Amino acid sequence: MNPSSNSSEAAKTGGIDYEESGTNNEVRCPVCDSSMQPLYIIDRFSPALDIWKCSVCNLQQNRTVPHDLTTLYEEGYYTGQASFSYEDERNQEEANDMVWTARLRNIGKTNPPPGDFLDVGCSFGG
Repeated sequence: MNPSSNSSEAAKTGGIDYEESGTNNEVRCPVCDSSMQPLYIIDRFSPALDIWKCSVCNLQQNRTVPHDLTTLYEEGYYTGQASFSYEDERNQEEANDMVWTARLRNIGKTNPPPGDFLDVGCSFGG
């Protein structure tokens, strides 16, 4: 699927009201105001997550953002009963240490030390 093929009517899907960040012709980075390019689509969700990347600061963001973020989470999200659930990674520390080491290694490939990065809105970073 091509991320740049989204239309305004595709922004309202799954009963969730979405707001697009930019137009089909130009998406600007909310951090540095540079041009953003389509990166990939995560289509296991409905609606799919349309991920774009800034050409200058490397920020990655979902192009469409729900007006009401609570609509993304089913009632059982925090208890593990929803189709997509939150899991407190602190409960599985040993296995997650290996996962985090790999994640940080990948971040270091595009943002080598002593660089900075910001992770927003991902519970405990998952």
